[in-house]
Amino acid sequence: MKSKLFISALFIGISTYTCYPQWITQSSIPVAEGQEGAVAHPDGNIYIMGGYNNSNDVNDSLFIFNQATNTWTSGAPIPNPTRGMAYTLGKDSLIYIFGGFNLSSYVDSCYKYNPKTNVWTSIAHLPVAVWYAAAATAQSGLIYVMGGEAGTRLI
Repeated sequence: MKSKLFISALFIGISTYTCYPQWITQSSIPVAEGQEGAVAHPDGNIYIMGGYNNSNDVNDSLFIFNQATNTWTSGAPIPNPTRGMAYTLGKDSLIYIFGGFNLSSYVDSCYKYNPKTNVWTSIAHLPVAVWYAAAATAQSGLIYVMGGEAGTRLI
């Protein structure tokens, strides 16, 4: 009986899903980069931070995409340039980044960014320097950082 209810709920969910028929081209990001963090913010902007460029240099950049005007602006640079960091939007509407790699070592530093003041603030370091972890904000407001690579081992 429970499996029948689950299947019915699944079909109801699918039938109410809205599908957009095509991609819409928007303004290109100012610098091509990889392994950056990206957060869609309730203020209507998309924040893209860190990563590396075509020369394999680590970026300290913060690019802000305004969806309403289809334009990019630059924000305050990340204090410790890194790529492959974990990132999440906190329940407090601040953007959090954790760890990463700076081309010479894994990073344990962590920061929060306030879009209203355009300021990065250092927060408690990770217990282990890690690259390519993931982060998620729980409904309670707690932020979880999990997985990734630390030296020669996976976490």
